[in-house]
Amino acid sequence: MNTSTIQKKVINLAINYRHYLICKNFYLYDGWECDVLSVNYSDFITEYEIKRTRADYKADFNKKDKHFSTSNGYGANTFYYACPVGLIKRDEIPEYAGLIYCSPKGSYISKKAPMLHNDKITFNQLKKISSKIMSTKYV
Repeated sequence: MNTSTIQKKVINLAINYRHYLICKNFYLYDGWECDVLSVNYSDFITEYEIKRTRADYKADFNKKDKHFSTSNGYGANTFYYACPVGLIKRDEIPEYAGLIYCSPKGSYISKKAPMLHNDKITFNQLKKISSKIMSTKYV
């Protein structure tokens, strides 16, 4: 399963959970790319990090700044890893993250992500995401 396919599965799952704003390959913060980012009707941000291989998952922990920031409530309100079914075990997922399994038939939450903080999306963040979506769709 390639990254694009997993992104589509995650996007469909976010739509099913009634997230109203969804963007892929987005830099919400400088140097911090979200494979998929969504905003729900409570104005909370969810980040999805896609992993296709175990090596890719293990290498993700070399991003010390990102993991320190995420685990300490900086960034999205919730954070998920998304991967093919069984690639990452639930007990391998850090406490601050959730896990989404993807298969050819769809995707589902295997481990629910905890709420990392209660700050809602800012107007400037909302404008930035909307601008990215518009430039991707119409330019």
